[in-house]
Amino acid sequence: MQIHERIVAAIGAKLAEDGFTRPSSADVFVKPLASPWQAWVSVAGDSFTLDPMAGIMNTELNDIYLRAKASVGNAVEKRLDGPPLLMVDLEKLAADCASCSKDAPWEYHGEILTEVVVGDLVDCLRRFAYPFFEKYSSLEAIMEGAKERMAGYALPWFAPIILIKLGRIADAKAYAEHRSRWLPDDEHGKEYQRYCEALMSTRL
Repeated sequence: MQIHERIVAAIGAKLAEDGFTRPSSADVFVKPLASPWQAWVSVAGDSFTLDPMAGIMNTELNDIYLRAKASVGNAVEKRLDGPPLLMVDLEKLAADCASCSKDAPWEYHGEILTEVVVGDLVDCLRRFAYPFFEKYSSLEAIMEGAKERMAGYALPWFAPIILIKLGRIADAKAYAEHRSRWLPDDEHGKEYQRYCEALMSTRL
């Protein structure tokens, strides 16, 4: 087992004490919160550094997303390790604590990491990521988090769902129109518009 994988496995063992599981081979751990919300932790990296991140998932929104994608002929496989609606570096969450951010032992220091970093990293997650999970476990909070530059890479697919569920239909339509114009080409824009139209015509 390589160094990075040993460290990730040790982190997973610690997080398991708090109810996290590792649903795939990715360096990702998830934990059920108040249904349908889930906490998401990623510890990607290499032998010299780790990049811990925290995120929020929602199983209900994910199921709606999968159905809408399938209804327009673009079905995608359901994943248990993502995608997060919001995601943020632990370094940002712990910006006021040097030992959990810029001076953390898992930051790059020119030396190969050891499992000594595991306890400190999990302690920092408990101090800074766990309150993040609680704070952003609501539809309104997800949209606020997006304004704070914590949007996950998949949020553009989920934001229309959230806005519709919040009763903000006009905002959902405006978001869809705006977002489609920023996609790389006309084909992707039309696909996104078809997806959003499917959402609009479905009772969420």
